[in-house]
Amino acid sequence: MSRLRSFTLDLNPPSDFGPLKSQYEDTVKKILTESNRMAKRAGISSKDEMHIVLLTEETISVLPHLTEYGSGKFWIDVTDDLFELHISVTPKSASGAKARKVSEPAKRTIMGRVLGVFDRAASKKGESDDNTSWSLGSYIEKLKQQDQGSALEEWDEMEHSILANIADDVVVKRESNSVDLIISKKVKPNSFSF
Repeated sequence: MSRLRSFTLDLNPPSDFGPLKSQYEDTVKKILTESNRMAKRAGISSKDEMHIVLLTEETISVLPHLTEYGSGKFWIDVTDDLFELHISVTPKSASGAKARKVSEPAKRTIMGRVLGVFDRAASKKGESDDNTSWSLGSYIEKLKQQDQGSALEEWDEMEHSILANIADDVVVKRESNSVDLIISKKVKPNSFSF
């Protein structure tokens, strides 16, 4: 089994002020660069590379929300035919700043659901709880078991979601002191180039 791991990048809350704002912009550039580098290094198809870029951009779009809870880490794991984008955030203590709430229209999107689970997990302050774990794969299985009419809105969300259409799974889970977001994509394995 072949395994590649990217550099780990530190994530800090973005700021509207001078050097901190440019530091955040530098982090975004580093994430995109690292994602491209890992896709090339894994030797995946150009279609899979494009999908990885889209998933990376989706990941970057939620960083301001996730890092409101505290600092975190970003890295990529590639194992044989699986490409994973990881974000791990360590929530601040109870006295820390509150995260932005997901707006009502955003809650009705797949990413909004992901952020809602992340919010619940991050607010648990050190508790590990299965109720704060969520998987896109499990969510789809539950939808398949429902009456099509009652789940029509949810299926519509899925149809319009980059995550649902490209990622093979999205997982949010509480791990002791951190909350983790993992976006997985199966890729066509070629030979790894080290």
